[in-house]
Amino acid sequence: MKILLICPESKSSFRFTPKDARRFWFPRNSIVQLAAMTPPEHEVVCIDEVVQQTPLDEDFDLVGLSPMTYQAPRAYELSAHFRARGVPVVMGGYHVTGLPDEAQPHADALVLGEAEGIWPGLLQDVQQGTLKRRYHQQGFPSLVGLPPPRRDLIPKNLYFTRFSVETTRGCPHDCSYCDVTSFFGRSFRWRPIPEIVAELKQIQETEGKNAWVFICSDNMAGNRRETKALMQAMIDEGITLPWGSQCTLNLANDKELLDLARRSNCVAMFVGLETISQENLMQVRKSFNKVGSFIDQIQAFHDHEIMVNTGMIFGLPEDDEGVFERTLEFLVRTRIELALFSILVPLPTTKIFHEMREQIFDFDWSHYDGKHVVFRHKRLSVEALYEGWCWTYRHFYNFRNIGRRVLPTERRILARLASNLVHRQMAHRIPRGSLTPLARIFRGGWERALGTHGMELLSALKVKVGRLGETAAIQLEGTLDHIALHELWEKVHETATKARMSIELNLRDVEIPTEAVQALGAKVRRTLEKLAAQGRTLTLLHLDEEAALALRQLFGYPQALQIIPRSE
Repeated sequence: MKILLICPESKSSFRFTPKDARRFWFPRNSIVQLAAMTPPEHEVVCIDEVVQQTPLDEDFDLVGLSPMTYQAPRAYELSAHFRARGVPVVMGGYHVTGLPDEAQPHADALVLGEAEGIWPGLLQDVQQGTLKRRYHQQGFPSLVGLPPPRRDLIPKNLYFTRFSVETTRGCPHDCSYCDVTSFFGRSFRWRPIPEIVAELKQIQETEGKNAWVFICSDNMAGNRRETKALMQAMIDEGITLPWGSQCTLNLANDKELLDLARRSNCVAMFVGLETISQENLMQVRKSFNKVGSFIDQIQAFHDHEIMVNTGMIFGLPEDDEGVFERTLEFLVRTRIELALFSILVPLPTTKIFHEMREQIFDFDWSHYDGKHVVFRHKRLSVEALYEGWCWTYRHFYNFRNIGRRVLPTERRILARLASNLVHRQMAHRIPRGSLTPLARIFRGGWERALGTHGMELLSALKVKVGRLGETAAIQLEGTLDHIALHELWEKVHETATKARMSIELNLRDVEIPTEAVQALGAKVRRTLEKLAAQGRTLTLLHLDEEAALALRQLFGYPQALQIIPRSE
């Protein structure tokens, strides 16, 4: 049989281009791994629509599609085309396994779960005319004896590297936004280390010592004993290929592991910081990330000459209108080399999808790519979330911030600059974006205004800023001393003056010394006069009774001031 295996790609305006792939991307393993499991009597053609066009008019005996959620509409479109020509279509992968009833009308057969042990038998069924509607993987297959992917089916010079070497599947963590565990399970399955090393040696022998390799694992820090053994084996076998992978920042807590990574020529790690809010991390079940340790952990990677590429998510539950500037300042200050920014995607196969079900308004799967807003956030409007994502992407890769992040670096400076310039070109296909008037007021210099440094702000005082119609809703948690309260009030007054909004200060979870409130008298009076002139109000929610009494003694009962005391 002649078999066509396709990685479909969305037609989104933000899709990777062939030029992007040549500069920094690598092929997905799914279809070339499936090709490796195909008996040799069959002819296989592999197409990755990021860099190739699907041969729609060529004759095939079978078509296989493996879409992620945002690629599903394109997969259904391709399937309809080939089925109309009488070609049977098989689908599998994350989305299909999670939503088989949706996918079934679009395919002649579905593979639910991993394809090992199923694919050769399915091909026999096609030849015999006995193709079943569904093929179920029972459990999670062993990775022992996994054949190397058919890289000979990948045209050269289409990607930054063709070499993605699989080491593990699965992850013990259960982050609510991630679909890895629903498909691959909540434990690590390792390929035997000798098999991994043999594949790496073959790449080095055929492609040379400078062939860049992506070591494919959802978390290289997940099983440190096996990871150390792999790195040591690479060193012992003289494998010097530059490589990168992905892990949690917890890898930085193990100096021996970092030392082995450097000695085995690890040059970059993709780490999912996701957010600089510990509250957000707790809500998405990723509390093993400790925001208070981020700075030291990032520095540990840099001390071992390993570039840190990170993923950041906007739209998490505790985000507010100030999250974009706070995130940008943190990433620049810690000299993160590269960042991929995403808008939260509540994938239908994840826990967060069900938790957010009532907030989701867009079920067009092509929009589930991290570049569209598909839900309503409790503090951020759809426009503010999208515009803030665009603004952060563009500003992270502007020349000034590239210089601030890269130029202090002594090693691999050309590689760091080159990769940033490539990402800058991609970022400039994204709209310029903007911050809302409220976000602009609470941006820049906020940490300095409160007299704190670094991540101390996140533990000393939490400030959440959102919009409720024409009201700026500001929620505080922590402790405000005299200086911090005066600086905060400057922001409040600026909101009244520039944003021309009513203001609601929620003080339920903040302690304010009464004498600090009394000392603020003149500034509060100025703000009340401004609000009164605009026909707007200042509402102080949950102010303790002693401070409320102090304010009433100072101002009486003006129409612009509403005080709702804290109830015991």
